[in-house]
Amino acid sequence: MSERTTISGSVERITFYSAETGYTVLRLKPDNRAMLPYQYASGREALITVVGNLPDLNPGEWLKLTGQWANHAQHGRQFTVEVCEQSLPATLEGIKRYLGSGLIRGVGKVMAERIVNRFGEETLDIIEENPAQLSR
Repeated sequence: MSERTTISGSVERITFYSAETGYTVLRLKPDNRAMLPYQYASGREALITVVGNLPDLNPGEWLKLTGQWANHAQHGRQFTVEVCEQSLPATLEGIKRYLGSGLIRGVGKVMAERIVNRFGEETLDIIEENPAQLSR
């Protein structure tokens, strides 16, 4: 059994989610490649497959995960989560993905990009505290 490790990054996509059990399979874009095990280092796509019982998540959300690396016989190398900490995305690209994920009705990828291009890093604060600015 491998030792506990902590990784962090943004949710790229949700592959599977069970509302009944919380079991989730997702792809995580790590904050940096140094978090990846050596098997990933040569790969083109630096996305980590993450599995475990997790809250309902959306693409673009930033996660700090503690768990263990495992080799699944059929699905290969994946990270099994024991502890999950959520927070809002911190990068402009993460905010665009988060807003464009369908989380807010009527806001798709194009509209999310326009909003973030206009308000930058203050986007989430404006949506929360002064949404009327969005219609200007």
